Amino acid sequence: MNPIDLHKQPKIKSGFKVPENYFEELESKISAQLAIEEPKVIQLNPNRKYWFSAAVAIVILAITIPLYQNWKMNTAPLDDESIEQYLSYHPTIYTEDIISHLDESDLISLQKQQSLETETIEKYLLENETFEQYLID
Repeated sequence: MNPIDLHKQPKIKSGFKVPENYFEELESKISAQLAIEEPKVIQLNPNRKYWFSAAVAIVILAITIPLYQNWKMNTAPLDDESIEQYLSYHPTIYTEDIISHLDESDLISLQKQQSLETETIEKYLLENETFEQYLID
């Protein structure tokens, strides 16, 4: 086998050659072949955003109105009967706790309402069968 020396042997032509002004004319040829279409311009309907805002407002109101009504019903002022029922069913509330929340005018009004005469107390003790039980204890 003969060694190949590229410097001594004549060079072989590839057979491909670039036409004259090929690269200068390439861009214009490609742009001529492409069909340039103008993009369609779609105008946004300004009323559309108002309709969307109105729909959002309706949804928010539909959610918040029932929540507000439930909150309003739960924060109604309590009457005396409901407070008495609550206190009677919750034995963990002690008298000292109740007294600590009363002011002087409340205590005076309670004393006036609860004033018992000695005759009434004696009559109750005589009629009550557990009177002797209290005396023994």
